[in-house]
Amino acid sequence: MSEFQQQILVIDDDVSFIECLEDTLQSEGFNVLTATGFEDAIKVIEKTSFHPHFYFVRFKNGRKNWSRY
Repeated sequence: MSEFQQQILVIDDDVSFIECLEDTLQSEGFNVLTATGFEDAIKVIEKTSFHPHFYFVRFKNGRKNWSRY
């Protein structure tokens, strides 16, 4: 990964949507990390050097603690 390549973490429970968005973002030059839910996203964040600058979060299961991560 280039030191200037931006990372994006895509989180959704729809794998088809993740794959489509991942392909699109990679074609634009982004390094894309993916997760299929809240717990999976936390694992990805903990084991990578991912430091998000922007969050867009919409969970249907009612989790409200995302902002602490």
